[in-house]
Amino acid sequence: MAELTKITRGMQNGAETINDNLEAINSELTSGGNVVHKTGDESIDGNKTFTGEIKQKNDVNWTYIPSSSNRAEYMRRGDTVTIRWDFTSEGTYDIALGALPVAHAPQKRVFKSIPEASATSALHVLQINAFLGGSPGAITLFKATTGAVFSGQESFVVI
Repeated sequence: MAELTKITRGMQNGAETINDNLEAINSELTSGGNVVHKTGDESIDGNKTFTGEIKQKNDVNWTYIPSSSNRAEYMRRGDTVTIRWDFTSEGTYDIALGALPVAHAPQKRVFKSIPEASATSALHVLQINAFLGGSPGAITLFKATTGAVFSGQESFVVI
């Protein structure tokens, strides 16, 4: 931190002292000093506590997945994408839950066994396609049964 001289009322050479203080502050800001800059690469050492939310440029708040008929949504925080769904199956078939935008799809295809939220113990497979290949980002729930309730969420890392 720049060394500043205290200014008092009636101080001799007060204007010059104020100018010296401003020059010291400006010098520290331009040299890098102990400040965090808005742009550019830099390392920040020590423990920091942030009281507000930290946002990254690729963060996305909860958003309905395109073509999901409002049955599934996703959000992204940093490198983690979370999808969640809540619906009742209207038939016995594979259910397409839309497709994630390519920037939020996993690098490799994800398969996850998920239970029905209804009273049955049936397990189903949820597939999320990778961002490359056929149907990038497509989300499919396999072998749903009529009247089955599905409610849940899944997270994965995108790097």
